[in-house]
Amino acid sequence: MPAYLDPTDCLLAKASALAYCIQPGPLHPGVPVHLPETARFYHEVIAGEPTVFVGGTEKIDAAFVSETRDDRVVVAFRGTLPPFVGSFWEWVDDWMEDFDVDPVPWRVKDQTVPYGRVEHGFDTAVHDLWRTIPGHGPLAATGIRDALAQIDWTTKKGVLVTGHSKGAAATFLAASLIQAELDLPVGFVRVVCFAAPYTCDAEFKRCYAEAGLDEHTVRYQNVDDLVPFVPNWAVVGPLTLARWVSREVSGRTGGAPWTWAYVRIGHGRYITRECEVRTGPSAHLLATCRIWADLLTLQLGRVASAHSMVHDPASAHPTGRYSQAVCGTPVPTPCPDPEPPATPPAVP
Repeated sequence: MPAYLDPTDCLLAKASALAYCIQPGPLHPGVPVHLPETARFYHEVIAGEPTVFVGGTEKIDAAFVSETRDDRVVVAFRGTLPPFVGSFWEWVDDWMEDFDVDPVPWRVKDQTVPYGRVEHGFDTAVHDLWRTIPGHGPLAATGIRDALAQIDWTTKKGVLVTGHSKGAAATFLAASLIQAELDLPVGFVRVVCFAAPYTCDAEFKRCYAEAGLDEHTVRYQNVDDLVPFVPNWAVVGPLTLARWVSREVSGRTGGAPWTWAYVRIGHGRYITRECEVRTGPSAHLLATCRIWADLLTLQLGRVASAHSMVHDPASAHPTGRYSQAVCGTPVPTPCPDPEPPATPPAVP
């Protein structure tokens, strides 16, 4: 059925796109850490000056914290670096972090019992940004945690956590930390994310729901986007087999083979090819059927384009359904193939 679109979701779609402009990035590897004011959506999202965090191997992890014009705070995580742009090894390191799929215990505050288990690569990225990476901006601090601790929350209406792709996976983990470690009331933290991969197990989801976060989490998914379906058996199956073979060859025993057990978090909203946003089991079934049909018919260009956060007019397929649908802007149309030049008439 059609979904109600909260105007805040459009703001967070723009914030997720803006996070890709954090520098240094693939095209600006040597510049100081900052978010340029000339970036698209900057003045629509940010009031004042943001605090920017960039770190990790090859500086692949990034996020910004900023106030909004309606007295809220946005925490936006950058997604995976785009391929074939800038440093090749940055891109490789970022994707290798994404595919570090082993589950590890996740803890918040001073818990001795794990909150659940989460994908190792996302765990590493969020913990680094939360605790150890220095911030650049008005909330200069060591990690997002210290930056948020400087804010007078009695003057704020809430904190909004967002991101696309890898950044979307980070939102669930960050929200659990923000809720627990800043002692914020239920409903004060809201998550809106785009193209989130599988990130957490069922125990994490249970704790997340008990904290009141699941009720305030929205997950947008394009029906032709493959990323929200991974990591799944197609990725983990060969990995598990390889580890089993490795143990057989080396003679090592102990340690059960890892099996995929990640679950979806929050309320799913599915974007159709017509840029309609729908909810419910039928919408999820449509997305599942679409992605299978795309893969079986080798529509790889369509699948790759479907993951785009914003519209790319140079693409041969409709892109940017996330920002287009959530913000209610016109449906993008694919660029037609250029017409061949007219053949000049033969000279008599």
